[in-house]
Amino acid sequence: MTATPAAPPGVPQNLLAAPGDGQVTLTWVAPSSDGGSSITRYEYEIGDSGTWVDAGPDLEETVTGLTNGQPYAVAVRAVNTAGPGAAATVTAVPATLPGVPRNLLATPGDGQVALTWEAPSSDGGSVIVRYEHEVGDSGNWIDAGMARRVTVTDLVNGRHYTFAVRAVNALGGGDVATVTVTPVSSSPLLRAWLSRFGRTVATHVTDTVEERMRDGAAPSSHVTVGGYRLPLGKHAPGAAEADPQPLGKKKRQEATEAGAHWQSIRTEWGSALEPKGTRSGPGEIGMDPWADQPGTDPRLGLSQPLRMRDLLMGSSFRLMLGGDDTPGAMRLTAWGRVAGTEFNGRDRDMALDGEVLTGTVGVDSEWERWLAGMAVSHSRGDGSYTITGTAAQGQGDLENALTSIHPYLRYAVNERLDVWGMLGYGWGDLTLEQETSPKLETDTALVMGAFGGRGILFSAKETGGFEVATRTDAMLTRTTSDAVSTAGGNLASAEADAHRLRLVLEGSREVTWAEGQSLTPAVELGVRHDWGDAETGFGLELGGRVRYADPALGLTVEGAVRGLLAHEDSDYGEWGVSGSLRIDPGAAGQGLTLTLAPAWGVASSGVNGLWSRQTTAGLAQTTQQRPTARLNAEVGYGLATFGAGLLTPYAGAGLSDGQTQSYRLGTRWTSISGLAISLEITHREPAGQQPVTQTYHLQATWSF
Repeated sequence: MTATPAAPPGVPQNLLAAPGDGQVTLTWVAPSSDGGSSITRYEYEIGDSGTWVDAGPDLEETVTGLTNGQPYAVAVRAVNTAGPGAAATVTAVPATLPGVPRNLLATPGDGQVALTWEAPSSDGGSVIVRYEHEVGDSGNWIDAGMARRVTVTDLVNGRHYTFAVRAVNALGGGDVATVTVTPVSSSPLLRAWLSRFGRTVATHVTDTVEERMRDGAAPSSHVTVGGYRLPLGKHAPGAAEADPQPLGKKKRQEATEAGAHWQSIRTEWGSALEPKGTRSGPGEIGMDPWADQPGTDPRLGLSQPLRMRDLLMGSSFRLMLGGDDTPGAMRLTAWGRVAGTEFNGRDRDMALDGEVLTGTVGVDSEWERWLAGMAVSHSRGDGSYTITGTAAQGQGDLENALTSIHPYLRYAVNERLDVWGMLGYGWGDLTLEQETSPKLETDTALVMGAFGGRGILFSAKETGGFEVATRTDAMLTRTTSDAVSTAGGNLASAEADAHRLRLVLEGSREVTWAEGQSLTPAVELGVRHDWGDAETGFGLELGGRVRYADPALGLTVEGAVRGLLAHEDSDYGEWGVSGSLRIDPGAAGQGLTLTLAPAWGVASSGVNGLWSRQTTAGLAQTTQQRPTARLNAEVGYGLATFGAGLLTPYAGAGLSDGQTQSYRLGTRWTSISGLAISLEITHREPAGQQPVTQTYHLQATWSF
């Protein structure tokens, strides 16, 4: 009998390498042939090291001490008495589960939460194939793909939710990142604040830029502080300020003569100060010679003790930077102005009030029919709110800061009519502080646009004496705030609109006679519509008047009728009738001055007020008062004072049916050198139980 010598075994079958954390687990199947001798052990080699490690007789071996993510070439062979056989090879990559997703953020929304995160610092040595998220402890992991963001919907506002996110690689899902958040609806508080703040900022900038475009090229440089104007450089003789009235031929009475500017020094004392618009100088019924100068914001109410804010209000500047008066030449102008507004409003159970101060500076160029420029503004708003029926968390304060840029353009269609447009974009921050919660801060943005026109549509020359003038503008505003989620609380994103449309039309026809007399009937129409998320409403003002003037006699007679319709209360109507008779001594001022002005109902035209008021809210008063009759009268006489000036003593009265009665006595002296001194004593008898008051006013005005 002849023995057959043994041969080395065959190649191990189905060699596999299962990755692990810093290791691989090798498994295989015994060779199909043992070579005629039983296999005594298996050996493995890492790479081409030449070092074979005994793995014993089992068909599995775990190799440790490896680096995750690094590929290794592994060889396994079987050994019998004849020696080792041929090796099977496999590439092994040790790996583990991915790490925790980083910076998981949850942004609450209305019935939803937006989750965002960053990739883990380690993928465990195996490529991440997807992310998964879980709501609560449901055990239901939902595939979120590879975008690293997902929005979870169909949630209940006000309920706390815990969200988990994990990364998944070939080995499975890694450790989870969690966050707890509460979905909330868009805050009514923020929407109410943003609509009013954005509307106010846009109004400040629009009115300021519109006034600048209306002025055109500056005839002179000047600075106005607290309503008092100081000239800079040489002033063009006879140059006049732009007419602030939206329509008509009425011009402002300038406090300058022969091109000189003025500044006022004002002293008051007495038991009471009367509101603006109640005192009268000679020949100026219902006009307050000491009222704030042009440039102040009439929406801020009555005068208050002087504060820094009051000093800023009505402050402006205008500087000529270059150019000349050559027709068609380019002229550069820099300008600036400060405006402020206080507002308050209600939105269901919430009361909100605030104050906004805006400073705007700009530079523009005017040439031929064009004016183009850029304005930059910065606004600060402070407010407070109260939500009735709630605890302390229903009260708090808001602070908003916003910086915005505004390119603008004006085009003169012809010598009488201008059209203009302006765009704006702003950015800033909003702070909300509740009494029982930490401060919440978020970013805000403003997008706006405005356009309009102003001038004479049809001139008297073209129509044979009939003239139509207009002023109109539209303003569209959107203010937004970002969502925020912090340990102290959450805020959903908010978006608020506030829009406005204004239109004023005036038609008149003047008839003149050879002797200089004139008769001018006129009709005026004012329309205002506000819509959006703040106060909304519609106002319509209709009025008509007729004026007769005889320059030879110094006689002027006027009559007017007007009515207001307010959409917010269909049962509310407001109307009035007024008239006036005035005898004026002429430019010299010597002789008799007499003014009689009877009125019934609300007689003063509301067109300008309809235009300038912050909103249409409040057009219809809560209670409609009974129309009353009133009479304002004043008589004075101008006397020459030895060629040094003019002395005008005067007396006047304001009588009203069932209302306050007032009587005044005063004198005014104007020198040829430009110095003017006025002294007035006013006696007031209020209706009801209020005490009688006397007021003394002394004013010195110097033109230089």
